[in-house]
Amino acid sequence: MNLKLKHFRTPLPMCSYQPGSSFETEFLHTHNSYRKQHGAPPLTVNRNLCRSAQAWAEHLLSIRTLKHSTKDYGENLYYAWSSANTKLTGHEAVESWYKEIKDYNFSRPVFSSQTGHFTQVVWKDTKELGVGLATDGNTTFVVGQYLPAGNISNSGYFQRNVLPAGSLLDSKSTSTGNKVGQTYGASNMHSDRTPSHPRSTATSPPGGKAEPHVGSGCADRSFEIEFQQTHNTYRKKHGAPPLTINGNLCSSSQKWAEHLLSIRTLMHSNGDHGENVYYAWSSATKKLTGCEAVESWYNEIKDYNFSRPGFSSKTGHFTQVVWKDTKELGVGLATDGNTIFVVGQYLPAGNISNAGYFERNVLPAGSPVDLKSSSSADRVGQALSALSIRSNQLPSAYHTSESPAHKSLPPPQSSGKKGQDLSQFRQSLLDAQNYYRQQHGSQPLSLCPVLSKEAQDWAAHLVSINTLKNSGKGHGEALSYKWTSNMVPPTGNETAESWYKEKAKYKFANPGFQSGAGNFTQMIWRSTEKVGVGLASDGKGMFITVAFYKPPGNITNPGYFQDNVKPAGK
Repeated sequence: MNLKLKHFRTPLPMCSYQPGSSFETEFLHTHNSYRKQHGAPPLTVNRNLCRSAQAWAEHLLSIRTLKHSTKDYGENLYYAWSSANTKLTGHEAVESWYKEIKDYNFSRPVFSSQTGHFTQVVWKDTKELGVGLATDGNTTFVVGQYLPAGNISNSGYFQRNVLPAGSLLDSKSTSTGNKVGQTYGASNMHSDRTPSHPRSTATSPPGGKAEPHVGSGCADRSFEIEFQQTHNTYRKKHGAPPLTINGNLCSSSQKWAEHLLSIRTLMHSNGDHGENVYYAWSSATKKLTGCEAVESWYNEIKDYNFSRPGFSSKTGHFTQVVWKDTKELGVGLATDGNTIFVVGQYLPAGNISNAGYFERNVLPAGSPVDLKSSSSADRVGQALSALSIRSNQLPSAYHTSESPAHKSLPPPQSSGKKGQDLSQFRQSLLDAQNYYRQQHGSQPLSLCPVLSKEAQDWAAHLVSINTLKNSGKGHGEALSYKWTSNMVPPTGNETAESWYKEKAKYKFANPGFQSGAGNFTQMIWRSTEKVGVGLASDGKGMFITVAFYKPPGNITNPGYFQDNVKPAGK
């Protein structure tokens, strides 16, 4: 999520630190002091990483936005602002990252968005560090970049790389050979770099260019058949109809698998399909069967709580495999003989976070197969504004054989009906949001025509692709959809109310970003001043609402949630 910062200033001449400066030395020493406490060997400075980190820090200052680069390094970001012209020392950013230790549970070693800075700082397998700093005298950005990247979600990696304070330093690598692992299918961490043991420092594999397992656009036929049959065996157990092979998805999956092999990195593509990714490495040359990847994904069932259906990064592969509304499957495989990548892509995508979707699509084993769609009409739902779910494709009931045309809202209905024109809808949504903001001590928002134009364009785009997803424009953002058989558009009140109901998932005693409450926290965020609203329809009963906010909320820097999300009555 891109976090646009509140303080907009005409930039002064940009300043940065000099290589070998006291800032760089303090930054490195502070890392190594904390790493020593956790049994991790010291880092060394990598000049190429420093150049990359410096360039990114200067870019962030120029756009006044906190967001990650697209590099394959590990990466930590820090932002500070002061009305006084202050000089940051090299330890302040690292200290703020390390303080996340208070939220890390060593008895359950896994990635969390609340502790990702800390775990990267002390990640045992990381060897090299780069740092960049950019400031205009008041606003300061610090970027730390790391190789090999930390925060790898493969089984056992957090346990071996994030050790409790007091652990003894062991200079030997924590990596082990002949290990098969996989990333969680929808992790929200910045980098899912493959473990350090099967890769060289170059971006291409050892021995030259990687050769895919098959030269055609898809995995060989026996692999594809096993892959499909294993899916359908598991789906039948959970009352989901069988998948069919989609040739276009196979081509897309194969290209992505070959790309992952070439860069030795586990990461998702940016398509609008569902996606599972699998990685295996062995010192002995082996040929993977079509069932191994699917079995590893299905094994996540042990962590899925059917009594509390919903998305979890630990179970995202499993839930996509058995997702009832998914109809089509594609598969790709690429290998150099030791390293293997498998990509599964799905349409319609699973792991939709809207209310009731997991309950209807991820059924317990033993459920009877019902070939009818599990989608229902007249339901209002919303995308969680910073979910780790990669795609929020709308349910298959909304799909037609052709992309729906962009259509404006129906004309205003007579006074006895619920219909509203767009300007009325915008005003009613503004009024409803300000009502809720007042309850939480936040100043009223003003309606911004420029933001509304952007929001309207994005809403129309989402209707055209039948997908709920964030725009990536750097605004704060809340999304909602409604589908109804009687063509009545949503009201501003019901849309704001659906976002406000997320309050039930927010724990004020533990302020911070909380999955399932992102629309609520953005709506009442104290520092936000302007909102833009868009509403689009496919003319067949589906409506998508987009709200853009400036300055954006849901900023995860220390203290921001505590200052901006207050309980009602405060």
